[in-house]
Amino acid sequence: LNPSEKMLRAAVVFSAVLGAAWALVAPRGGLEARRWALGAGAWGEVSRSSVVEAGCAVTAPRKEFSHFLRKATVFIIEHDERGSLGVNLLKPTLLTIGEAAQGVVTGDLAENTLYAGGESGGRGAVMLHAVADLDGAVRVGDSPIFVGGIRAATARVDDGDRDPTDFKFFFNYVRWGPGDLDDAVAEGRWCAFTVPPSVVLAQDDDADPADLWNYLHRRPVDDDDAFDDDADD
Repeated sequence: LNPSEKMLRAAVVFSAVLGAAWALVAPRGGLEARRWALGAGAWGEVSRSSVVEAGCAVTAPRKEFSHFLRKATVFIIEHDERGSLGVNLLKPTLLTIGEAAQGVVTGDLAENTLYAGGESGGRGAVMLHAVADLDGAVRVGDSPIFVGGIRAATARVDDGDRDPTDFKFFFNYVRWGPGDLDDAVAEGRWCAFTVPPSVVLAQDDDADPADLWNYLHRRPVDDDDAFDDDADD
């Protein structure tokens, strides 16, 4: 599945140094990692959905075999007859976007962490945000999330009109073949959710991906039994 022409125009394609980014996924922080406070309303309102569409989030199965996708939450950027394309929301790399794309992303925006969106793709990255009036941005489905508009984003951050954390960068993506994700959700292996921008755009290098997975499934943040067959969703 290749991104549509519209998304290709909106996506930010960076230098070849991005090819090394996947190998630099930051490890989980273990006992020293700061756990997110997931009290009521910490992420905003989320709801379960039976429909997969661009702009929704999907969570991996309780017993996902892929280490990269274990307890992953993936935001779906494209979903059509060709398949599905999304980015894993909480896999920070050890690089900033400025280090990965020297001379392309500059200023304060260059200090943003680059997230590993998936294991598919090439030498490219995509920028997500919720700035509806950003020049060059394209809405993701009917959601409040947009993709692209890097030049305008850089200018508005430099002018002090937007905060750098309004924008989130991902390298590579997760992909499914035609109908595969629909089948996975229909069979209950993956779960679909409607989520607010606070979920998609959250940036915390010390976060444990399981925290968001647990929150969406309404489990305690330290629930070690989240993958038990008998656990309730």
